[in-house]
Amino acid sequence: MRMLRWMCGCTRRDRIKNEAIGDIVRVASVEDKIRESRLRWFGHVKRRSIDAPVRRCETLAMESLIRGRGRPKKYWGEVIRHDMVLLQLTKDMTLDRKVWRSWIKVEEPDGNPIPHSKVLKNNKSQVWDIFQKFRVKEITEETDGHQFPC
Repeated sequence: MRMLRWMCGCTRRDRIKNEAIGDIVRVASVEDKIRESRLRWFGHVKRRSIDAPVRRCETLAMESLIRGRGRPKKYWGEVIRHDMVLLQLTKDMTLDRKVWRSWIKVEEPDGNPIPHSKVLKNNKSQVWDIFQKFRVKEITEETDGHQFPC
C-alpha cells in the first residue's frame, strides 16, 4: 500500500483508507494476487513428473520433530488446501494449464489499471474528493441507503 499511496501523493497522515486508495489506483487486492501466485506455483508443481525434486519434497516425512509451545505452524499444503476450497478448485484441474490459469486469474477491478503517468500525483484535492465519494458510498451501504444529515 505504501507504493500506491506514494503514487497518489498521499501519506498515512492524510488518513485515507486503503480501500479508497485501491479504488483510486484501480488494482486488485494484495491478498488475491498472493493467492494467485501461490496457486500458480502449485499448478506448476503438480504438472511436473513424480521424479522431479520438487515433487519428492511433497512426500517427505519429518521424523522425531520436537515442536515447541504454542500454535502449530501453518504449512504450505494447508494454505493451498484453504485457497482451493475458497475458489472451489480440485487437484485434477492443474493438469490442464490453460484451464487452471483461467480459474486462478485475478482480474483488475476495471480490467486495466491507470497508467503511472496519469495517477493523481501531488494532487491531494482530487484524492480527497474521491475519498469523500468512497466514504459516502460506505456510509449509505451501512445505513441501507438512507443518508442522515451530519
